Amino acid sequence: MSEISYLSINNAHNGIIIKIPKPVRFHTLSEFKKYIQQSYSIDSVDNLFLLTTFGIKLNYNLINEIGEVFVYDKRLFTNIVDQSLIDQYTQSTFRVSEPTHSPLLKSNVGFLKQNLSSNLKINQGWARIITQDGELMDQYCRELIQQINVIFKCLNTIFQFATNFTNEIEKNFSNFFNYVKLINYKTLHKSWITNYKNLKTFPTFKIDNENIKLSDFLEVDRLQSSADYIEKFLPLIVNKLNELKQVIETVNEEKLTVDKFIETSRNESISNFKNVNISNVLSQLQTESQQLTDDIENLHYKNMDEIYRLHRDKLSISIYNNAKDIYKNLNDLQQFKNKLTKASLKAFNTIANLQMKMVGVKTEMKKITTEDETATEDSKVGDVNYKTISNVKKYEDYLSLTIDLPLIFGFSLIEKRRQFEWYDFYSKGIVNNVSEQLSTIIEHEKVFRGIWLKKFGTLLSLINDDPLTPSLPNIDVTLVGNRQNNFSILYDLKIERDDIINYISLIEATNMSKNFVTLLNKNFKDLIASTNNMKKVTKVISSLSTYTTNSADDKSKSSHEEGTEEEIDFDLNLIKGLKSRIKKLENLLHQQQFKNLNNWPVIRNVPSMTNDNRQSTIIQPTVVSPARTNPTQLLSRNPSTTKENTTTNIHNNHQQSEVLDSSVIDKHLDNIRLKKLNNELQTKNTELTNQINSKNETITQQQKEMEHMKLKTEKRVDELMKKLQEKDEECQSLKQENKIKCDEVENLTKKLELSDNHNKELEAKITEYTQKATSKTKEIADLNKTVSNLRSELGDAMHMKNDLLSNLSSKEAEFTKERNQFNNDLKALQLKLDEINEDYENLMELTQAKQKKHDLIINDLNNVIINLMNDIKKTLLSVFEYFLEYCLVLESMGLLLVKEDEIYKIKRVKGLKSKKSIGDGDMSIISNGTPSSKVIEEIENEINIVNNIPPISSILPDSYSSGTESDSVVDRYNDQSMKLISTFNQLFKFNNENENENRIDHILNTLAFKNNVQLQEDSINDTRFFLNAISKRFRDVEGFAKRQAKDNKLKEQEHRKLVHRLNSKISVNGFQEKDLVLFLPTRIDRPNGENIPSNDKIQPWAAFNIGAPHYFLKTEQTKNKEWIIGRVKKITEYKVTEENVQSLESNPFQLSVNVTWYLVEADEE
Repeated sequence: MSEISYLSINNAHNGIIIKIPKPVRFHTLSEFKKYIQQSYSIDSVDNLFLLTTFGIKLNYNLINEIGEVFVYDKRLFTNIVDQSLIDQYTQSTFRVSEPTHSPLLKSNVGFLKQNLSSNLKINQGWARIITQDGELMDQYCRELIQQINVIFKCLNTIFQFATNFTNEIEKNFSNFFNYVKLINYKTLHKSWITNYKNLKTFPTFKIDNENIKLSDFLEVDRLQSSADYIEKFLPLIVNKLNELKQVIETVNEEKLTVDKFIETSRNESISNFKNVNISNVLSQLQTESQQLTDDIENLHYKNMDEIYRLHRDKLSISIYNNAKDIYKNLNDLQQFKNKLTKASLKAFNTIANLQMKMVGVKTEMKKITTEDETATEDSKVGDVNYKTISNVKKYEDYLSLTIDLPLIFGFSLIEKRRQFEWYDFYSKGIVNNVSEQLSTIIEHEKVFRGIWLKKFGTLLSLINDDPLTPSLPNIDVTLVGNRQNNFSILYDLKIERDDIINYISLIEATNMSKNFVTLLNKNFKDLIASTNNMKKVTKVISSLSTYTTNSADDKSKSSHEEGTEEEIDFDLNLIKGLKSRIKKLENLLHQQQFKNLNNWPVIRNVPSMTNDNRQSTIIQPTVVSPARTNPTQLLSRNPSTTKENTTTNIHNNHQQSEVLDSSVIDKHLDNIRLKKLNNELQTKNTELTNQINSKNETITQQQKEMEHMKLKTEKRVDELMKKLQEKDEECQSLKQENKIKCDEVENLTKKLELSDNHNKELEAKITEYTQKATSKTKEIADLNKTVSNLRSELGDAMHMKNDLLSNLSSKEAEFTKERNQFNNDLKALQLKLDEINEDYENLMELTQAKQKKHDLIINDLNNVIINLMNDIKKTLLSVFEYFLEYCLVLESMGLLLVKEDEIYKIKRVKGLKSKKSIGDGDMSIISNGTPSSKVIEEIENEINIVNNIPPISSILPDSYSSGTESDSVVDRYNDQSMKLISTFNQLFKFNNENENENRIDHILNTLAFKNNVQLQEDSINDTRFFLNAISKRFRDVEGFAKRQAKDNKLKEQEHRKLVHRLNSKISVNGFQEKDLVLFLPTRIDRPNGENIPSNDKIQPWAAFNIGAPHYFLKTEQTKNKEWIIGRVKKITEYKVTEENVQSLESNPFQLSVNVTWYLVEADEE
């Protein structure tokens, strides 16, 4: 027997496997999904997503050829997943209790041996239960391992699906991106002007007396508009593709995160469970349990104490430890599975998001790579579509003509010349030669067939009267289609090879690229090679007819040439073909002149001819003997040989006749031919009439025979139909006898129907094969035997029916007795049920009263709890406000609370106080500002959980103190209690077993700042976090103030010293008040160069200076000193103008116009 194959259906979220035998019994995909939905308890078929191996979507037509199907729930791919749905997939289906210690360790047994034996037996039962639980847990562990492996396989499959989906789109994008990148790299919208200028320098040249300037083929306005369009839209295209590339890069990063998650999860599972061997632990547990059982079976009074101690101190502890290890492994596997299921939700969400991103990329790519008739070129500013990119490509190609136009023009010259040579020089010649050669070959065949019919046609006509008429096809080879006259930019210019050569040399002489010259030379060589190939084809076609005109000598020559293996020269074959055509034409002329030579009329000149010859003017044609030579040689023989043969034939047939003149022969040829044809047609006509008459007679005879056969067949059919009716009657009678009323004999009736069908088939065979009538009787006899057999089987069935009826009656009697007994039992149970209902009603009344009391107590407790929770909320918010004030105080002092590596620190931040110093002063900042610390946002996010605490008015009922609440009020109490419990669990319940504090404790500990904080080492207060930092800051500021006071004293001393030193020094420029200045006597220059007398004016004293002239001392009398040293009291500025230049008061020192001078008042020292 062949093994049954199964289809495995794997759930990607809980790892459960369902196996369906093949072939699958579901005919459509909807039925298959409906079955999966019911099996995995998924709410809708639309939430199913099915994949096969390698991340391929399910093709239901190939369902019987697939080994595995992976099922995913689409609801788990969303950003927010319902917690109840997660609980549905993580709910454990394994119910196993934790192993307990041995009862021997719990009991205090005396030295009575009866107690020892009973405790040992109790311990044996405990060990048996532990072993059974261990085997069950081992089975559960194997199932969990299988489910975890299925989840990993499903993760790999969905990752492969995402990879396949994104790779195809990414590949198409990369190809298009590289294409646009190449356009952007080689764009000419900025450099086309220089290229166009270079093109304009290309010299003018002549072709077919036409002056051609390449730059005239391009339009400057069109080039400029193309460049403007590219400059406008090419950056938009590049930016658009860069944005799509960034999206693809983010998708690749997300794929890497999913791949990394799968890899890390698998490595974690390997590291956690690679050293676990549950089978060894289970075998050890079973061995120890079996040893304990064997010891109790072989128990004696002598060794009871030793066995008791062994079981209590060793075996029981070992059994418990092994069972505990299996239980621990089971819990670890269950926890890892739940953890993997929850962690995989993020991977599913990531895959869904990246798929949506790639769908967006695909739609954008479709927009810019496929043409949309409804879209316009500039429908939106900054919009990029297919038409924009195609226009950029078209305009780039047009700009590239500024570089490539000389090369393209050269290609056009060469191609037009090649097409001209192909069409005008050779194609016409090839077509004409082919037509002529084929017609020549047909003529050769026609002549050969005529000669063959002359030799053998008369003999064949004796066998069959049908005439042999040669028919040959007609050949007509012509060129169809017009020649391309207008060749792009060359129009109707006549291109010669010299023009091409001159153009290539012109390009070589200019500063064009050397690659242009090599490409044009290569293309020109291809033109020459194409023309040479056409020459060879023409030569071969011209010599086609030579292969049908070979004579014996030509054959010997050709065989000799083939023996020597010399190559055929096409020119020689052409000459031979022409010669053979000439010979062929000569042969045709002679054959027309001497056609039907044996039937020519002959006039005898001998006087002694007989009467028969006098009466007859036509010589009877003699039978032409078959030619011994090859008939095809008649086509190639020369005229001399034909003349000799004809004269020898005339001499042999008519020894006494003379050759008539050709004109006489030509007169009688037509008469002889017509008479001969008339005789032949008459004989054929008589033969055909005779044949028709004979065929008509045979037809009449066959018709008579057919009528006779019809009568015979009709008689036979009637006889057979009668027999058939008789057989039908017999069968009908048999059917009536074989009808049975009972349901048990339906199979027998089916067999009879089969026999009837068999009889009908036999009847059909009787009508078709009349000669097998005797065999039908034998078959009917066989049918009678089968009917007899069926009758015997029917009798057996009737006996079986009677037996079954008898058994049925006995069983009915037994059932009636049991029914009466059951009715009596039912009545008794009904009485008991009534009693239980009464007791239940009484209990319900008692429980309802108690329930009301409990509900009231619960309501009061709810009120207390919600008041406490609201007080906790207010307390936490007030503590948070104090914390904000602390932070503001710190920031006003230039300190900032930060968190680094999960440790809270208070750091000195320069410029923090200056940033905050807006408003009236620091006190306004403390009272109204917001702290800059990012720790506040973190703590505020944590403390927002207290907002889940509902206010008192939202939960407390309107009236809850009375004790007459209805059922709806009680239900409302229960709802309030559940809400309070859920809120309490959120605030005060531990999230994990490993955590030591709940959320409220965590918030309080955080706001206390006792743990995870860094205190200042040199602070006096080393226990309080904020006081520690503030005191440290005060001490730093106090020390800084002391240092500043000390520095100020030192600077004041230095300042006094510098002032004292400066007061004793003479200034030479930059004069100011209180400066010590040296004045020297000077003189006043008159315009004519004369000096003023000393007694006319006061002696002027000028300040000794460096780069500061025109400072004069204010004095009223002349001092007889060589210098004066004075301290400046006041400096007055004056300026000489054209109005006061002659004034002695305004210009006492005779200075020039526009000169600024200063009058210094000083005290002499």
